Amino acid sequence: MMRIRTLELRRFGLFTDKVIEFGRPPENELSDFHIIYGDNEAGKTTLMEGYLRLLYGFPLREPYDHLHQRANLRVGAEIELNGEGRTVGRSPARRHNLTDGQQTLPEAFFDNIL
Repeated sequence: MMRIRTLELRRFGLFTDKVIEFGRPPENELSDFHIIYGDNEAGKTTLMEGYLRLLYGFPLREPYDHLHQRANLRVGAEIELNGEGRTVGRSPARRHNLTDGQQTLPEAFFDNIL
């Protein structure tokens, strides 16, 4: 089972080094639930799109490259997999774009844990 501890929009959309913390789940709970809310144009959709880029990669035509050039976009997260913390990040490069900070992860990394 995977749980997100933090979602990082390092360079994505209008965000630079934005980190959203989701905290720890309540004690003795297997999962928790979060609702993201805010004013119109506050970045809720951008946050969701950043998360989707982390999971599935960047499209060839990127609509969220207004502030940062496509080649410089970066999203990441601190995730929890079976109780262990792990940091992952993704860039829009065509190959070897998903890493854990030390090594390249396979494209299918998220396939069996979602």
